[in-house]
Amino acid sequence: MPVPFEQRTAMAAPHHPVVPANAKEPAAPVLDRAGWTATASGEETAGENGRAVNVLDGDPRTFWHSRWSGGTPAPLPHSITIDMHRTAPVSAVAYEPRPDRANGRVGAYSVTTSLDGSVFSALTATGTWRDDDTVKTATFTRATEARYIRLTVTTVAGGRGPWSAAGEMRLSGPADPAVHGSWGRTIGFPLVPVATAVLPGDKLLAWSAYAVDRFGGSNGYTQTAILDLRTGKVTQRRIDNTGHDMFCPGIAMLADGRVLVTGGSNADKASIYDPATDRWSATTDMNIARGYQAMTLLSSGDAFVLGGSWSGGRGGKAGEVWSPDTGTWRKLPGVPVDPAMTDDPDTPYRADNHMWLHATSGGKARCCNWARASR
Repeated sequence: MPVPFEQRTAMAAPHHPVVPANAKEPAAPVLDRAGWTATASGEETAGENGRAVNVLDGDPRTFWHSRWSGGTPAPLPHSITIDMHRTAPVSAVAYEPRPDRANGRVGAYSVTTSLDGSVFSALTATGTWRDDDTVKTATFTRATEARYIRLTVTTVAGGRGPWSAAGEMRLSGPADPAVHGSWGRTIGFPLVPVATAVLPGDKLLAWSAYAVDRFGGSNGYTQTAILDLRTGKVTQRRIDNTGHDMFCPGIAMLADGRVLVTGGSNADKASIYDPATDRWSATTDMNIARGYQAMTLLSSGDAFVLGGSWSGGRGGKAGEVWSPDTGTWRKLPGVPVDPAMTDDPDTPYRADNHMWLHATSGGKARCCNWARASR
């Protein structure tokens, strides 16, 4: 039987999205701001109440604004400095833009710290925040003892004039590893992990394409690696026996713990990794060649796939299912991809890529795409 799906509203996202450095409030505890003060390299007091201290009053509608009256606005860079009037370990700075206007949103920034207000550290954090009204966070690589925290603005997001503004600023103390977790040492990895799957026994399976750091063509083999999360040991090998270049595939975690990988650069292929034997094997080719498709395991135990016009031809990427009992694929002509496609102008090449599939009861799945907001 065809597998029905429901289209759900979801926010727009680009093809192959990159997560921006615009994290929400950090998980570490926010420090009490009682008794704190704030100063700035310049503040607007004639044309409006743009005093630096407004970033500490708990109301983002009152804000610090760099000086703009008097004919010539104060040029960049601008800075605002928080004095905690005590020394404390600080692990992050949260910046909340003013909510009413886009003017003055911070773009490129740096954070420095000081114990005495005179000598400031080398850069503790630096980056560029996106032009929107969400709370932004600059997280330190480690907690730093400080009394003074200075945010320096070097560019304005959106390029709307030489001014800076902040609705609220908050500081976070060190996280409690027992509550918030902790980062371990950096582990060198032998390839770009384009796709990953968590395995039993605290291991992580990852793979790239035919090469460890590049893709292209249908080469029939894939570079893989397994990370032992307990020991940090990484083992790498090239998989040749399935004839499958698995760059940007669909993935389903099967009920027995195996990993089903479909399409990608070799768009019609399907391969299975069995963690019990540490072996890759080929299974039956898909009926419809695909790349960047959506895929999930259904409650029936079958694996459902939909979309994927990045490779294998454009359009017509209707649903099909793979049965673990037969190891074969079955087309689902009653499940076309078109109702779930986004409004990407490069349709269908990107419009049916990597949709979000959520398995429900009765062998059904819900489909959430990235850009279409209708039901």
